Amino acid sequence: MSERRDDNWLDDELRRAIDTTDPQFDSEAWKRKYADEYQALVARQGKHPVSSRTMRLVIARFAVAALIFIGVGVLLTRTPEPGEREPAPKPGPTVTSPAEMTSMMALRAAYRQGGQEALERQLDIAMETLGPRPSETPTLRLLSDFEG
Repeated sequence: MSERRDDNWLDDELRRAIDTTDPQFDSEAWKRKYADEYQALVARQGKHPVSSRTMRLVIARFAVAALIFIGVGVLLTRTPEPGEREPAPKPGPTVTSPAEMTSMMALRAAYRQGGQEALERQLDIAMETLGPRPSETPTLRLLSDFEG
């Protein structure tokens, strides 16, 4: 019971120390105290910083920009109809020598472009360009003949 009385006592002391009533705004006193500021506010009352014509122009420009943005977005994200697609052009021969045609980079590129068939086609072209090769290397045959 004494604890409750102590809480009430503290509340009463705080109310006396701090004014807890709702503040009342006296506009007439404020107008007299700040006459110059009040006159500046009254003078600005009828004027808008941006005219309605300017605001309409800004809105119209934003609308046009939005339409252009949407149009470009639609054109860029549009998927063509199945009949519209053009076949991809076949790459021309970019490798000139048989050695370049049979390099790992050239063979991998051929495989990526056309699979196993393109790889075999490139190897056939390289073989036609090189012509038949002997089964043994002539240098090795010369060395073996020289030793014996």
